[in-house]
Amino acid sequence: MTWRIRVLSASLALSVLPFIASAQSVPQLQQQVGGMPVVPTSMPVVPATTVPGAVVQNPSDQITQEMLQPIRLVMRPGVVQIVPVAVSHLNRLVTPFVKPKLHTTADLTLDVKGSVIYVSSSTQSTASVYITEGDNEELALELTLVFRQIPPKEVTLALPEDVTAPVPSKMSSVGSGATDGRDGDPNGQMPYVADIRQAMRLAALGKVPDGYTLRKLNRFDVMPYCSLPPGLNVEWQHAQVLDGGETQILVGVLRNGTEGPMEPAEYWCGTAEVMAVAFWPRNYLEAGQETELMIMRHRIRPEMNGTVRPSLIRN
Repeated sequence: MTWRIRVLSASLALSVLPFIASAQSVPQLQQQVGGMPVVPTSMPVVPATTVPGAVVQNPSDQITQEMLQPIRLVMRPGVVQIVPVAVSHLNRLVTPFVKPKLHTTADLTLDVKGSVIYVSSSTQSTASVYITEGDNEELALELTLVFRQIPPKEVTLALPEDVTAPVPSKMSSVGSGATDGRDGDPNGQMPYVADIRQAMRLAALGKVPDGYTLRKLNRFDVMPYCSLPPGLNVEWQHAQVLDGGETQILVGVLRNGTEGPMEPAEYWCGTAEVMAVAFWPRNYLEAGQETELMIMRHRIRPEMNGTVRPSLIRN
């Protein structure tokens, strides 16, 4: 019996011998088993106070400088854009449409003011939405709104230069003014005229009116026509275009190349599609002076090449 006990003890000593050196460095973790020191097989629990605060903090609750900035997105039809917005707050979506309409199955609170949509949600959720020009289904902008614990967001949606905003299904006034037939301003003007004046005024002051987006003139735009006296010319190379759904404001530079003063006249650029013409900041040009020429017109859509229909009448 004594011999068997000695053999067993020796075997036990050989099995734990490699761990004795490491166990001596942490004597507080040693246990006594049969008189021999061993290291526990399970690690001790680390106190929560030793974990850095940055590890246990929820990253979504951290407010960064980027979250405080407005967002501007160039929306291409058929491409979904994911946008983080604030939960339990109003978020402002500035659209390129005159009469935007938001389509969704999510439980959202909506308020449409002109070309702007105010949207909010009471829960942290995700909502897929489509934004169209009223009931016109020709073009739709698709967004995935992710409601998070962040400050309220303003998101400006713009169309790329090669995409034209559709015309509303029903005739609407320019910009975001009243459309109920009442007077549009204190001077008793109709809403149509008042909205034109307001949009042209903002453009002259270097602002982009609500419902409009700013871009450069491209090859798809039809150049405006102006019948100018000799010596005066309009430079359209660096022109700007304010797109407003069914209307446009084109801004070019009118230059007096004559040797004497000239007073520009709006009727020089009056064509069938033109709604208003203005000069800013000068409406009287000395020799060599220049001013901005602003033309508001109904949108002109370029003719698209298609299949030719043969005539039924023989010449």
